[in-house]
Amino acid sequence: MGFLRDWAAFLLHCKEVLGPVHPRLRAALQALGADKGNSKPYLDAMELFGADRALFTTSSKYMGAGPVDTKPGDKVCLIFGCKVPLVLRKEGEHWRLVGQAYVCKIMNVSSLPVHVQYCRH
Repeated sequence: MGFLRDWAAFLLHCKEVLGPVHPRLRAALQALGADKGNSKPYLDAMELFGADRALFTTSSKYMGAGPVDTKPGDKVCLIFGCKVPLVLRKEGEHWRLVGQAYVCKIMNVSSLPVHVQYCRH
């Protein structure tokens, strides 16, 4: 149960990055013991592996990490043949590749475009 308690504490801590936590999610995290959990190992890992990455949420409410210059309005797409989602930005009539992303829950879904709604560096 320690793993779940610590993970819940980490998710509750993420409110500082991604905005307010929905009351039902907060209640579920607290039921897992988030108030007594240790989020430090997850925060340390995020700092180590998340350098030069931006956390974002999409218009579909997915959470992810992408290039540091990811901006609201960018699109996150899984393109056939690519192993990871890509962040794309519309520039005039063309699309520019911003970089690779990790997006929770869509890593194996093909051609699922989602818009970046909120981004924090």
